[in-house]
Amino acid sequence: MWKQYQKALSAKDNRERGNLFEEFLRNFFRTIDGFYVLPTPVKTSETDIDIVIANNSTHPFFSKMGPLITVQAKNYKKSIGWKVVMEAAEQAAAYGPSVKLVIVATTSKFSKRGKGSIRDIQTRYDITLVVLDKADWEEFFSSEMTPEEFLYNKILNAPHKLY
Repeated sequence: MWKQYQKALSAKDNRERGNLFEEFLRNFFRTIDGFYVLPTPVKTSETDIDIVIANNSTHPFFSKMGPLITVQAKNYKKSIGWKVVMEAAEQAAAYGPSVKLVIVATTSKFSKRGKGSIRDIQTRYDITLVVLDKADWEEFFSSEMTPEEFLYNKILNAPHKLY
């Protein structure tokens, strides 16, 4: 997985960077028991979600995350902020109440203003919102955690509503 992540970071073309990062994320989420990465979602005027996961997990924690999980991928060199997070929540809302967990994954940093907006966005859309940024990916690759353990810990330690 490390090589695939590094390849996504080093791609020269923005489109290629985005596609490689999305493919890395698809492979990452496929390794989690009970997560089935659906075929690439159709881009519509209502949604531009990059990855949709059917959640069939029997894990006591993940099974509470709803039948669908959406992932918005951002392989940016600059920080991402509240607008990216808000758009991810808005687009997930197009899937209805089936989505209870929205993940924004980025290869860059998450701005302070963006971090401050998470609780408000979660309340507005009645979702759990997790941002996985550059520091999180570095932590994952330098640890012995499985993708399941990593995601579990990030959800538990993120600002979120209580289950």
